[in-house]
Amino acid sequence: MLLERKIFLLSKSKTILNQICLALTTLLFPFKWNHVFIPVLPLKCKGCADAFVPLIMGISFNIDLNDLPEDALVVNIETNQLVKNNEKIPKLPLKLAEKLMKKLEKYKYKYNNPVDVLKIQYCDEVFNYCDTTEGRDKFNTQEIRNSFFEFFISMFWMFEKYFKISKKTNIEGEIEPAIFNREIFLKEHNSQDVIFYF
Repeated sequence: MLLERKIFLLSKSKTILNQICLALTTLLFPFKWNHVFIPVLPLKCKGCADAFVPLIMGISFNIDLNDLPEDALVVNIETNQLVKNNEKIPKLPLKLAEKLMKKLEKYKYKYNNPVDVLKIQYCDEVFNYCDTTEGRDKFNTQEIRNSFFEFFISMFWMFEKYFKISKKTNIEGEIEPAIFNREIFLKEHNSQDVIFYF
């Protein structure tokens, strides 16, 4: 999501698709997803999957992965697998990733019992349906949000130094916009790194 990719989530359950899409945008805080956001794509709007813009889209009907864009990142929620990804995802700093993973470790177990997800009414409850194993800590939505928030702060707290500010003007006499130097940012954050998936 931070790379503004085309992200497709696959599940037969429209309710689960809706809740997971909402949870992902919530975890992105303090950033916002300002692109196409369709938690459940209607079958008759299947052609929207070819949009040339970043998007988050939930698909509950059967679809051939080859029908999705080449640069799409596709996650099968039911099998918990990344089923398509043709572009390299930048690695994250090892220390930051390990710290976040340690905080989230207690929430990574899978649910074992069927749950009536239709009882989920609010975004804050999106993680609770997984919490069916006795003896485990209850999902703490605020703690999960805070873990991601701290991760983003740790990673981006010096972001200003990666902006290239030009004092040149264009033909209309307007100052050219500042450009974020992604290459230097990634280079300086990749000394010890890991690929980080959820």
